[in-house]
Amino acid sequence: MEWLRNLFKIFKSREDSGDEVNMLQPYINDPDYDVFHKDGKIVIEHHPERKPIREAFNALSPEEKNAIGKTKGYGGCNHCGGTWNWKRAYHSISYTKTSGYSGLCDECWAELSPEERILYFKKWLKRWKIDEVVDWKLVRKTAGMGKRS
Repeated sequence: MEWLRNLFKIFKSREDSGDEVNMLQPYINDPDYDVFHKDGKIVIEHHPERKPIREAFNALSPEEKNAIGKTKGYGGCNHCGGTWNWKRAYHSISYTKTSGYSGLCDECWAELSPEERILYFKKWLKRWKIDEVVDWKLVRKTAGMGKRS
């Protein structure tokens, strides 16, 4: 998301910037548009040719979407196995102030209890041999145990 921060800096440097988040949001969330920074300018490109491809992809079964994702090298949800080319992970478990784990898709996150989420996090720590000091209080909080700030 560094490119997005740079994009906002450009907006802020312009007198007519307005509310850049609201201005860009419809384009950023629409897969028919590409928003990027080039030569000090914001470029928004429309690609209507993507719609039939997206509709065909959406009609595929989860198994077919996963097969496509795996051939393209995508990882996936640690619970259901859905690949990141069609699954989303907007939740994460923070284990330091600057590091987190987001190995569960949104559907699985909602389905699992905080304790179950932490079990997946522990398996991930062991698998990847993470050597950072883990703030377990932060882990429990961001996994959904206790109050969130």
